[in-house]
Amino acid sequence: MKIYFETSGQGEDIVLLHGWTQTHKIMSPIVNFLKDKYRVTNFDLPGMGGSDWDESIQTIHDIADRILPHLPASARIIGWSFGGLVAKSIASRYPERVKQFIGVAATPKFIESSDWPGFPAPGFAEVFKDMPKIGLKNLLRDCYYDEFSQAVGTRNEKIDTLMSYAEDYDLDILFRGYHICDAADLRDEFSSISCPMDLIFGEKDAAVPLEAHGNIQSLNGNTNIHVIKEGKHLPFWTHEDEFNNLLHKVLEVA
Repeated sequence: MKIYFETSGQGEDIVLLHGWTQTHKIMSPIVNFLKDKYRVTNFDLPGMGGSDWDESIQTIHDIADRILPHLPASARIIGWSFGGLVAKSIASRYPERVKQFIGVAATPKFIESSDWPGFPAPGFAEVFKDMPKIGLKNLLRDCYYDEFSQAVGTRNEKIDTLMSYAEDYDLDILFRGYHICDAADLRDEFSSISCPMDLIFGEKDAAVPLEAHGNIQSLNGNTNIHVIKEGKHLPFWTHEDEFNNLLHKVLEVA
């Protein structure tokens, strides 16, 4: 099974794991910020970009296990959104492989339940059910304009860049990923993670609402939470300077 990744720079290993419906390209601002000091390995998750899909994949753990053989022996992992679930799976089951976990818009459970604030149930698969008619690229464009609604400066240029990364995916694979995300509940796994953890959230991220932050932190005493004011789900694009300053800080402290 082919897993695609790109490696940039030299130094201590950092691994990047992107979110669903994306490829490694969306993590490029983080690569550019880190590559002068670190060895950065930027993956395409199974079924995305240059990585193959495996029909036996059923869970987040299955996706993590397809990535695992290609990881450095030990690394810091930065996981954005869905990629944060994959990183948590690895850190909880293979602690020797993860020196530090940095989550961006990453929660152990995205979908709300009676005891957990989150994205409205039943989840992403239901919200995106009209994608075959609307088209993924149109949906992404709307999402990006919403992300940048409070941003200034290079908004249109950045949206154009993000749209240039959009690819046409197999819809069956896309929706299998959404269902995996909707079903994922890694609260027990997250509670068991022993490495240092820093979670970076946008203040106005609908996917990980502000009221969930306390619940997340209460699960694991190794967790530090950082909130980017006015940020949403893509703070490393919409609030790049603030995000980079924060990322530099958490990497230096750990």
